[in-house]
Amino acid sequence: MVGFAPEELSRILPIVPIIIGVLRKNDRKAADLLLKSADAEEVDNALGILHEDVKIDQRQFTVTQLRFGMLEHGDDIWAEAIKAVLTGCSPRLISEDVAIKLLKAYQEKAQDINSSDKSCGGKLGPILDDLPRTRFQVLGELCALIRDTSSNAKKVADSIAENLLCPDGLPSGVSKDNVLDLFQVMVTKAEPLFGRPGAKR
Repeated sequence: MVGFAPEELSRILPIVPIIIGVLRKNDRKAADLLLKSADAEEVDNALGILHEDVKIDQRQFTVTQLRFGMLEHGDDIWAEAIKAVLTGCSPRLISEDVAIKLLKAYQEKAQDINSSDKSCGGKLGPILDDLPRTRFQVLGELCALIRDTSSNAKKVADSIAENLLCPDGLPSGVSKDNVLDLFQVMVTKAEPLFGRPGAKR
């Protein structure tokens, strides 16, 4: 359990894509780090660095400052830190209403969504567009990280899917398999859903 309130974790969300970018650069299998656990005290220390960074006047804050701060810990600590932010922030990364709409749409049109990028984008894209822009971007970068840098994308996706989509329990009529299958689709079809997450900037 991290020593930061959910609202404090939420304030860190805007810089998560930068951290993901650094992890991508440092480790070709960066997403595999999401499967590992790390020392809680070190994770809290890393979150403290991020929390201080977001307090900096945005006109003065630079990516270089964040990258320099990240030298204080290994990539495994930063992966655990962003996982804590993504699964523990409030408001949630994926709001309950958006999650339920996604699950319902997937249940109704799973075959079409699985077989066609166009159908996937057409059915799920408008629902994801209801997310605030920061959360949309962070979710897209997470999905692309898992897609591009994991030894087993399904295993990594399955490890985090429920905490992102149903942290308070499965909605009525929804099975665990529904949740895992939906998030796996969001990972494999990140481009038609989110644009070009993970692209070099």
